Order: sequence, then structure tokens, then C-alpha cells
Amino acid sequence: MFRTRRKPLFNTRRRSVYSSSYSQKRKPLKRWQLIASVPLAFLVLELLTRAAVGIAGKTDEIKAYNGRSLNTATYGLNFVDASGRAYDGLPRFGDLRVKATPLQGYTLFPSQESDAWSINDQGFRASASLDLAKAENEMRIFVMGGSAAFGQGTSSNTETFTSKLQTKLNDQVVDQQNNPNNYGPAVLPYFADEAAKAKAKPAAIQAKQYRVVNAAVPGHVSSNQLSHLVHEVLPYKPDLIILLNGYDDLLLPSDQEAAEVPGLAELQDSAIAHSSATVKQGIGNLLNRSFFLKSIRYWVLKPHEKTGIVLPPKFKSSSLNLPSEAGELEQRAERFEDNLNKMAAVTSGANIPVIVAIQPEITSRIDHGITEDEQAVLDKLGNSYPERIETGYTQLRQGLDNVKNAYPGKVLPLTLTDLYYGEKEPVFLDPIHISDAAHQKLADKLYGAVTSRLKVESIPFAAAQQ
Repeated sequence: MFRTRRKPLFNTRRRSVYSSSYSQKRKPLKRWQLIASVPLAFLVLELLTRAAVGIAGKTDEIKAYNGRSLNTATYGLNFVDASGRAYDGLPRFGDLRVKATPLQGYTLFPSQESDAWSINDQGFRASASLDLAKAENEMRIFVMGGSAAFGQGTSSNTETFTSKLQTKLNDQVVDQQNNPNNYGPAVLPYFADEAAKAKAKPAAIQAKQYRVVNAAVPGHVSSNQLSHLVHEVLPYKPDLIILLNGYDDLLLPSDQEAAEVPGLAELQDSAIAHSSATVKQGIGNLLNRSFFLKSIRYWVLKPHEKTGIVLPPKFKSSSLNLPSEAGELEQRAERFEDNLNKMAAVTSGANIPVIVAIQPEITSRIDHGITEDEQAVLDKLGNSYPERIETGYTQLRQGLDNVKNAYPGKVLPLTLTDLYYGEKEPVFLDPIHISDAAHQKLADKLYGAVTSRLKVESIPFAAAQQ
């Protein structure tokens, strides 16, 4: 008898074939396939984004957008060589071009402009050129400092405190000419009661054409300003100098003498570093042209709607490089005092008075009307920031007092600590840069200091008769 082979209920052979085929389909992608799929997916997303942006009519808007807030893009530094070309391998932080110089670290590149600022032929923030020769009837006041003195964050040249100060001074000269009785006379009246009334009137200032020149450079510390004073400012024969500085000195490590183009020395000394930086910059530039990435930043992250903290590129951390060691902070303040001493020696020798003000800073608004926007900026700076900056500012003021005592009548300190107490609107855009309206109040304060220095003293009647 033969046994019949029972057929299996299922065709196992065929099943094994199907199973093998199915398992082959589920094999993981090879590494090269994964790598190749990334740019392909990115390309698809890029094409879809461009199509969507085109349909929305936003092509030009996204194309022009550079992924930064307006303040950062407009006032960020762009380091260039003597011919104005950007350095290969150095990142571009913004649109304001500055060129490296051996004596001053860097200076503003001349003859450039944006919607917010104009730099004249001499590298000063002004629309008009400045002749080296001074007109006989011209009174020149030079403002020096870093980004706060430069007016970072203002909407135009005319909104800076330097421009507003110039306007106020020239307006007073016109008013003196049109309404001489509103000001103290050159010679006091003979009778005592009339002399007393004349003395009570505001003093007239010298009847000249006032020119306030903004010679500040963002990121400059006192060492840079000393060199800038000697090589770029003194040749223009200033009658008065205003220094608005101090903050950047507290941020720059004591082992660095001055602010320089960040990373330039490394690029010039190392071919490998230069090549690596150039490649990274090229990749970054390529990604910055992507509509897909720009759209995410524009509509999702929205940095263009935020002011944030805007500082020179050497300061990148939220703590702003303020040291926790008391000795290090003290050395930075001593560097400020030493350079201020040297500037005072130069200006005193040239018989040029100097008004020195430690620039306003956001912690002065604590308990004095700080707004929600300002508090948000302060929160980013960290819990230890207020205490550290208070210590640093105390040391800066002490250094300023020492220089004032060494040069009595030549160095004139001006206190700005309480300038914005009680202001209802936001004053500070970030730790030190202020709004257009705040620039007006700063101009008013400086106007009082300048006019008290340049006022015409009324002489007694008897003295005039001699």
C-alpha cells in the first residue's frame, strides 16, 4: 500500500517566497541613500516654499529678508578691507562697514549710508562732509564713544542726540539775535535792582555757528578712543569734546588693550583657519539664500519683530562678558581711568575742555518706572548682571573723579544715572541703546552742560567803563 502525501493546507513554498520578498522590501536604506535623500527633500521643500511665497506675493519681501531684526541688520558691523571688500572667512554681522586700521583697531568706512544712518567722507556719522579747515565763526563740538554715542538703534541721523544738540544750540543763537532782552546782557546795568534782574535771565552763549560732529565708533573702548582722538579728531580743531563711554571697557577682558576686528589675526596667521572659515561662510551664505529657511525665520521665529540685545560681535553671551572676579573687573575699570587720563593730558595741552559722562544703562530703570519690554531685556542678562554692573559703574565713576581732580576745570563729569527716572515709555532697546525719544532727553541734558561751558558772562557796569 502506498501512503498518499497529504497536501499542506497552505503552499509553504510560495509563502516563503512572498515572505522573502517582503523582508527584502523592508531592508533599511543604505547610508548613501540616506545622505542623498536629505538634499533631495530639502530641494523639494525649497521649490514648494518658493511656489507658496510666489502665490502669496511675498517673493521680494522674503528675498530681501536676511534673518535678523532691523536693529541688528542695520547697525551690525561688517568688517571690510581698505578697498571696502568684505574679508573672506569673517562673518558679516550687519550693514555698517568698518575697516581695520593698525592704530585704532577699526574705523567707520567713509561714504556709506542706509535708511537709518549716513557716514560722511571723513568717516563720521553725518550727511555732510567736514572740511579740515574750520570757518572763523564755527564752533566745533565732537562726540566720541562707542555704539551708544554713535546712536545705535535710532531711526535716522537726525534722531541722534548729537543732531538734536546741534539744533538746540543753533536755535538759541537765532533766538538771542531775535530776542536779546530774553538773555543776560554783555554788560550789567548800573543800578543794583536792574542788575539783579539781568542776572536772573538765562546766559547767552557765544554767537557762532555750532557744529556737533558724531565721531563715535560702535564697539570702541577707551583705548581705541584715545587713538581716534589723536589721529582723527584733533586735526579738525574741536572747541569742545563730549565723551560718552565706559560700558564697553567693562566688557573687554583686561588682557586685551583695545577692540579689534574679531578673528582677523587668526585668519591672516593660519592658511588652514582661513580656508575653514571661508568654507563655513560659503555654506552659511548658501543657506541664507534659502526661501524655506528664510520663511521659517520670518513667519515662525519672527526675529524681525524683536529688538533683542544688540552688541558688537565680540560680545556674544547673555552675561555680556562681565566677570565674576572682582579683580578682573577692577583691572578693566583701571584701563578706562588710565586711557581717560591720557586723553585729558592731550586735550588739556590743546586747551580743549572735555565733558565726560558714563553712558546710561538699563539697570538705572529698576524701581524707577521700568517697562515690561525693558524687564524682558534685563531678564535675558541673568540674575547676577545688576550687581556686577553696579560694581563696575562705581569703579568707573571713581576713576572719572580721579581724572577730574587731576585736571580741574578741564575734565567736566556729567551724571546721567537718574536721567530716565519715571519715564513711562520704554527707554532702553537693550542694555545701553536708547529710543529716539530718549535721545531727545539726553540732548537736553548735554545742552545744559555745554551752554554752561560756552556761556557769555555778563561783566559789571564799572568794569566795562575802565
